[in-house]
Amino acid sequence: MKARARSPNLGSKSRCEVGDQSGERCRTVAMAETRLDLPPYPSLDGDPESRLVMGMLHSVTQRGFADTRIIDVVTAAGMSKQTFYEYFESKEDCFLKAYELHTKLNIARMRRVATPPGSWQEKTWRTTHTVVSDADAHPVIARAILQEVKAAGPKAARMRRAAAEDWAQLISDIVAEASERPPFEFCLMISAAHDDYLAWLVASGDFDVEKETNVMWEFLVSALS
Repeated sequence: MKARARSPNLGSKSRCEVGDQSGERCRTVAMAETRLDLPPYPSLDGDPESRLVMGMLHSVTQRGFADTRIIDVVTAAGMSKQTFYEYFESKEDCFLKAYELHTKLNIARMRRVATPPGSWQEKTWRTTHTVVSDADAHPVIARAILQEVKAAGPKAARMRRAAAEDWAQLISDIVAEASERPPFEFCLMISAAHDDYLAWLVASGDFDVEKETNVMWEFLVSALS
């Protein structure tokens, strides 16, 4: 039987294992890394486009994509319909922009935390921790992006596939730095499984970031070892 993957050391002695007494220290180290010089998410306090994007995400989280109306979006954003149509052609156009912004930010943030030196196991733990902790810190964005994208039509489906491929490419690039590049199909299966599992976590409500990081990371390592 294959030995269970064990979370890598981050820093001098902090091991990020489930139940480890140093878990709080590990959380501090990891969060400091994942928040360093990372591009911010849009907010309701930002420029008009960011406010409309966040208004869309808030509305979709509350009503679902199908039942969200433009009036719901502009009300949540504190904007007018006239301003909405200055930036977007339709409800779908606004949601797709929100999805594009989120997935690009997600990959950029993961690539950033994979930059510091470390084994591929350490780097994939950092990237996994980033995506899980971001979902926990931004539940409105996570619920809308992970759950409602499936209801947003064929363009959204193509964007979701492209996002999975980008995540898979990141995994492949990280592993290839230290050893033989894994089959891309393996990495794609991992990214798709992680996306679905994260959607399930977000739908279920509160979850333990450290525990679920390790669940997802151990799956990744087991698949690639």
